[in-house]
Amino acid sequence: MIGKNAKLYVTGHSKGGAMSYITAAQLISIGHIPNSIISFAAARPGDADFANYLEDKMANREIRRYEAKNDIVPHLPPDLKILDILQEVFGNNDLSDWDYESVGNLYYYDTDADLHVPSNKLARVLVNLQRLVSLGEVIVKGEFNRIVNDHSLTTSYGPLICPDLPYG
Repeated sequence: MIGKNAKLYVTGHSKGGAMSYITAAQLISIGHIPNSIISFAAARPGDADFANYLEDKMANREIRRYEAKNDIVPHLPPDLKILDILQEVFGNNDLSDWDYESVGNLYYYDTDADLHVPSNKLARVLVNLQRLVSLGEVIVKGEFNRIVNDHSLTTSYGPLICPDLPYG
């Protein structure tokens, strides 16, 4: 039983970040609405209905998703826009069941370590375009070690978000 004055925060990194949203949905279903959900490098946890459910239930609470540099995991599973491109390239498979979406407000650190928190639709589109172009360039150059490092808590997310802590 959670005490009346207890604050409940749900968090995780990578698959744990995706699981933080699923855990929050389960907690909400039994009457425990988290004060905040904070994910780092989370894969997309569900479809638009799932994202809308969580955002509706957490309307006056915070849902933050931190994403950094050229981390590929927050782009997985790919959204329908990317799948449409893949479908054009690789064939006419019906991929409409792959409608996964990110949840919450994006806090994105770019490759210069500048934080972007888009506050409107145009800003979100521009940041997402910047992210995809940057990631695409890294993939084309074959710099896969960079993608791995950008996903790491110790070489990317930790130093960006909590720079005063010792890492390594």
